[in-house]
Formats: sequence, C-alpha cells, structure tokens
Amino acid sequence: MVVHKRLLLLLVAFLTLSFFTAPALVAQDEVVYDEEYVDEGSNEEYVDEEGATEETTEEEAAEKTGDTLPGPGFKPKAVRGSAVTLLKEGLLLVTGGRDEEGQATRFAALYDPNLEGEDGDFGEKLATMALAKARAYHTAYRLSDGRVILSGGRDFDGAITASAEIFDPSKRSFNAISDMARPRAKHSYVELKDGILLVAGGKNDKGLELALETCDLNENKSTVTGKLIKARMSPVMVPIQGGTKAIIAGGSRTTELFNLAAGKTRLLGALGEGFSPIRGHVQGKNVWLMDSQNIGYSLSAPAFTTFTPLSAAQLKKAAPLEMLAWDFKLAVDPAHGRVVAVSPAGEFG
Repeated sequence: MVVHKRLLLLLVAFLTLSFFTAPALVAQDEVVYDEEYVDEGSNEEYVDEEGATEETTEEEAAEKTGDTLPGPGFKPKAVRGSAVTLLKEGLLLVTGGRDEEGQATRFAALYDPNLEGEDGDFGEKLATMALAKARAYHTAYRLSDGRVILSGGRDFDGAITASAEIFDPSKRSFNAISDMARPRAKHSYVELKDGILLVAGGKNDKGLELALETCDLNENKSTVTGKLIKARMSPVMVPIQGGTKAIIAGGSRTTELFNLAAGKTRLLGALGEGFSPIRGHVQGKNVWLMDSQNIGYSLSAPAFTTFTPLSAAQLKKAAPLEMLAWDFKLAVDPAHGRVVAVSPAGEFG
C-alpha cells in the first residue's frame, strides 16, 4: 500500500512538472512575427528574437534560390522591404520583402482592399504570383499604361541588385527586362516623354548613389545620364513641360531641375527647415510638394525657384487617396499608385 502511494505521488509530481515546463503549442498555420531589422547601408542585420514555429512546406532547393512564398497566413504588414502599389483597377499589388528568416522573397499578390479577407482582415487575396527575381527594399512604379516596373533592392543573397522587371496586370505576370545601369535600393522613378523613365537617388553597396539614369522601355535599355547635385534617398520627382524636364526633391532641403535634352540638373533652391516631401504633382502651372505632416509648398512657374507654403484649403485639396486595407489605412499617391503613408504604423519598406 505504501509503495502504491509513493508511485502515485511520483506520477502526480511528474505530470505537474511536465505541465509547467512543456513548450507552448503554436498552430501549424500560424506564423509568429517578432522581429527586429536594422538597415544601415550594406551592414543590415536580421534578428528573430523568438523565431517562427511552423513546418517548412517548400522544397529545400527552392528555399536556397529565394523562390519560396509566404503561406496562407502571410500578412503584408509584417514584412519589411515589400512594396505596395495601387493599380488602375483599384487592386493592391504587394511585391517582394523579407520573409521570417530575413531573406528576400519572390512573393507577389493581388488584393482587393474593398473585400474582407480571411480572419476578418480587410483585403481579400485574389491571386498569388512570383516575381522574376527575389527582392526587398526595391522600387515599384506604376506606368501611365497601367503596368508596374519593379527594380533594384536587395536580392536573395543580400546584395543590392540592378535587376528590373515589368508586371502586366492583364496577364498577371512578371517579366524580366534589362538591368538598370547602376544597382540601387530605395530609389525613385518618374515617367517622362516617349516612354523614357528617369531613375534617381537611392544607395548601392558602397554608399549613396549620385548617378542619374534614363530607362528607355521601347529600346529596353538603361543609360547613365548626368548626376544629382545632392544625394537623395527615395526622392520625389514631378514631370513638367510635357515630360521634357522633372523637379527632383526630398532627401535634402534643396530641389533640382533635370533637363532630359541636356542630361543635366541644376539647383533651384532650398525648402523649409525639416520639410521632407513624400509626394508631389503639377497644379495648374505650378508644382506642389507635400510631406507626411500635412505641410506643403508650391514651386511657382516658370522658374520654380520661388517656394510658397500651401494653405490649409490647398492641402485639403491635395490630400492623398485614403483606403482601408487589412486593419489599417493606406494613404496612396494617386499620381502613380505608391503607398506614401500607413496608419497605424505598418511596414512596407
């Protein structure tokens, strides 16, 4: 009898200890994102404090080439370095970004922000696709014909790449095009006349990139064309005078004017202290630049060297398109569909 009591006590102690020391169970389809990224030039570091506990469903060979795509539980807001673009038909294109292991992916998906998705999220996923190349911290720019050009960013190996591709919404496919003249990340595009794109700003693996380049989509080639006066990250560019010139601002208090025919830029002047524009457009004959703090300036034609603060009424008129997607609001620059702000704070690169 004493032996039985002792065995019973030992069994109870074992079960109690097991209950308090067993690891917490995580649902198979649940991806746990508890991450910190540090982006300091080429010395980026990825830290996963708790890690993600889910089974690997992709083949190892695909994982080593950046071909893997996040699973059904993937939420774009949890990914650093992805790009979100509003297409002409009102759908959101989400591309690239880093996965839970910190590597660039070929992930691409179309969402309808007006439909409720899984688990009550806003934005039903309509299609999942694959980029031509894995990339994160890249640039996605909607062209006037509705297509989207994607380029640069960090590739699967972490290096800044010059690769580029085009998304065709009618075919829902990505096709590689000729590389940029220089590898870049966090750069900007603007569409000029005759299908010519101006590429400016950003950084490469050695530092900030000053070289400007033009991308001729008709000829499928990119060429270095002059250089910036001031280095800029993700500058705002506004085409003027029929796409023969462009205003370049952001990343510095100064603004510049690029002349396509001459292939050169000249300094226009300096904006207000602390002003950092994230979008701009032509308003009448002038150019309006706005930041994320509801502050703006009008650059007066024809010289564009006189900067006048925008009034509250003008700023309200120039407000970006807001749309509810997932569980937060997106502020979209209607000029070319780029997401310029997220509230509450989300992460799209």
